[in-house]
Amino acid sequence: MEHEEKILIVQDDKMIRDSLFCLFEREGFFVNAAESNEEALKKFREDKFDLLLVDLEMMGISGLEQLVKELKNDNDTIIILITEFGSIPTAILALKNGVYDYITKPISPNELSHRVKNAFEQRALNIENKQLRDKLEEIISESQHIKSIFNEDDGDNKSLSAFEKKYILKILNENNWNISRSAHILEIDRVTLYNKINKYGLKKETLNEQ
Repeated sequence: MEHEEKILIVQDDKMIRDSLFCLFEREGFFVNAAESNEEALKKFREDKFDLLLVDLEMMGISGLEQLVKELKNDNDTIIILITEFGSIPTAILALKNGVYDYITKPISPNELSHRVKNAFEQRALNIENKQLRDKLEEIISESQHIKSIFNEDDGDNKSLSAFEKKYILKILNENNWNISRSAHILEIDRVTLYNKINKYGLKKETLNEQ
């Protein structure tokens, strides 16, 4: 199965680099590789990569910081670190500064493949959520009715409640009342969503629990 996503492998160990290249190429990804920090930055600047698979020991903290800085205007790009067991504290610190995940050596191909696929799924959801928020902002800016909700003189709480009710109903309808998916998009848990459905008296004959 072919994928649209592009992966850049940043690894100075030729055997590991070639193995990872073959692994993800077999899975249908577009794959490129770099054996140094300089080559990795050069290739990233020349092409758009969706995921970078980076050897932490090779790149070092300063190189990783430079890479993260390079990606500051491209929040959709994923970084997964490959690290030695003893460098886990450094990898965890990196998670707080823009790195998505890490995996320790020796590398399990199945585990790494699973994490890469999960990362792409999460990335797709984040992009979809952003598109939905952008769409909502467009609706707000274009709809005089919704604008009037915010400009009513009957109190901010009522205005915000009216807007929240409309937004929740919109998300539910767009997702065929799939509670789990709607809650994820709204960034609330399922219980909170059920409470809001009851609060606003939103109804549908069947609630999809999936």
